[in-house]
Amino acid sequence: AKDTAKSGNSLNILDFEGCLEQIWEQLIAVPPTRGRSMTTVKVGSARILLSSWEVTAFVNENGPSAEDLRRAVVARAIVTAATESARETGNASSMERALSSARTEVSRLQERVDAAKQTKDTEAAVNLGISTKRLISALDEAEKL
Repeated sequence: AKDTAKSGNSLNILDFEGCLEQIWEQLIAVPPTRGRSMTTVKVGSARILLSSWEVTAFVNENGPSAEDLRRAVVARAIVTAATESARETGNASSMERALSSARTEVSRLQERVDAAKQTKDTEAAVNLGISTKRLISALDEAEKL
């Protein structure tokens, strides 16, 4: 399944659904090994490290917090892929769109983290908080370009 990720390389790098699909396909192709905490997926030429709870959100979980985690991962993947692409090509045209949608996602996710804290859903708050921080550092990284 390695070639399929390459075929749609830069075309659907910014397409939320397309990116979600790419990550999902890679994760179901290689079920995570028990006890392995990190899993790598490729989007465009970027490698994105996922935590076990992020993988779980894709592979076998439904519900609002799984949806939020998937959105956080996809937003991070899109920003990271756009950053890599800009580095490789020197063309940062896709960056602005990736960054503005990711910023919107960050504010939405921070609200979800607060909501989880209020309902005392500690696990969701912690996991989503970490995934949101990763998205923020991907944004910081992109903004340095």
